[in-house]
Amino acid sequence: MDPECLAYSVGHAGEGVCLLVRIGSHRILLDCGIQDISPLLTSSDQPPADLVLCSHAHGDHAQGLLAFHQAFPQIPIYGSQVTTQLLTLNWPDWEPDPNIPISQPLPWHLAIQLKPGLTVTLFPAGHLPGASVILINYVTPERNYKLIYTGDFFLSNSRLVEGLPLGELRGLKPDVLILEGSYGTARHPHRRQLENQLAERLYRAIEAQYCLLLPTPT
Repeated sequence: MDPECLAYSVGHAGEGVCLLVRIGSHRILLDCGIQDISPLLTSSDQPPADLVLCSHAHGDHAQGLLAFHQAFPQIPIYGSQVTTQLLTLNWPDWEPDPNIPISQPLPWHLAIQLKPGLTVTLFPAGHLPGASVILINYVTPERNYKLIYTGDFFLSNSRLVEGLPLGELRGLKPDVLILEGSYGTARHPHRRQLENQLAERLYRAIEAQYCLLLPTPT
């Protein structure tokens, strides 16, 4: 069976990202950025997925994971080491049980078998600490299937992380590529130029003895 991708949500109008991939007999949920997980609560005895892969900890990709974990505690949730540490910031009022982590960490650059014939490899995506490009490899007697899900990624280096190392992905030749492209056609000034402009405005405001408030997205 060829891989299939079903979209619960694709990020329109701030609704978050939540995708279901079917590859062989396996059903994999890619991110769960929806606030309302009711579409995932099927009336059948079968859970909506066999496992969840979280690309990074931003709310539009992860905010529904707590509700999902509470509804389906038996379904494992995986992400990079840093992502597993940052996820709880999405639910400041929640008190996690240290003995029951919501997610399990996966290493960088190492293919980990999560199900029979199914391995997952994470590559740094450069978007924020812990953000990952996910390579899913499914092996059958007839052939191998490769799927790459980029999540949000950034090619240039930033103050917090290095950009996505494209060289590590060359030659993978995926059968399916799920690519984030929300801002792919926009042209932006150089990051260092924007940082210098912000620093200059902050300096002028401090000199004028203004109070400063810097809202940042979560």
